[in-house]
Amino acid sequence: EQVILELVDIFHFGLSLRIDGKTSYEDLAKQLETELSNAQQADDFKQTLEILAASAVADKTFNAAAFAGCMAQMGMDIDDLYRGYVGKNTLNFFRQDHGYKDGSYIKEWNG
Repeated sequence: EQVILELVDIFHFGLSLRIDGKTSYEDLAKQLETELSNAQQADDFKQTLEILAASAVADKTFNAAAFAGCMAQMGMDIDDLYRGYVGKNTLNFFRQDHGYKDGSYIKEWNG
């Protein structure tokens, strides 16, 4: 479950990286759909994750095909990604509404 949450975080940052102010959201969605449908996988999850990380570090890009490979190797499907992303986005809005930017956000509520 924790790895799935981390993959959702990676997708959040990867999507943010892809939003460039030039590409329409429709075109971006089509690009991601194509890339996510063509998963790139190595022999195991760690190696696939290394491909994803190498793209981020060396090329400063989000390799959605390698990301899809990571998802597949974790048994994660697009519905899992969607649910996780919506939950992450909701949490981010909550944090922003409760002092995250100014440092007053309380991470633990009622224990």
